[in-house]
Amino acid sequence: MVGDGETCELSDVSIDGDVKVGRDGSVVLTNVTVDGKIQGEGYAIVSVTGGTVGGDIQLADGGNAAITGVRVDGNIQAEDNQGDQTISDNTVDGDIQTEGNRGAQTITNNRVDGNLQCEDNDPAPTGGNNTVDGDKEGQCSAL
Repeated sequence: MVGDGETCELSDVSIDGDVKVGRDGSVVLTNVTVDGKIQGEGYAIVSVTGGTVGGDIQLADGGNAAITGVRVDGNIQAEDNQGDQTISDNTVDGDIQTEGNRGAQTITNNRVDGNLQCEDNDPAPTGGNNTVDGDKEGQCSAL
C-alpha cells in the first residue's frame, strides 16, 4: 500500500499481492512482478514500465499514468482521470477500457486478447497500431 500523499519507487523486485495507491500517492514500478492487481484511486502518478501484473490495472479519479511494456494477465481500466494517460507496448490478456478521462490519452502498440473500448473521453484517445483479438469500440475503433 502506498499511503495518501506518499511516494514509492521499486525496480527489479517481486510483490506477492496487490499494489494500492492512495489519494495523491505516487508509485513508479520498473521491471516489477506483481502477483495481484495494481489499483489507484485519486492517485497523483502511476508509472509501470516492464514487468508483469497478475491481475488488473485499475486507475480512477487520478492524475498522470503511464503503463508501458507490461504483461497484464487481466484488464487495464482507466476511468475519470484528470491527467495524461499513456498505455503503450503492453500485452493484455483481457480488455483495455477507458472512460470519462479528461487528460490526453495515447493508446498505441498494444497486443490485446479481449476488447479495446473507449468512451466519453475528452479529448478522445490518440494512437494506433494496436492488435486486438476482440473488438475496437467507441473512440478507439480506429486505434
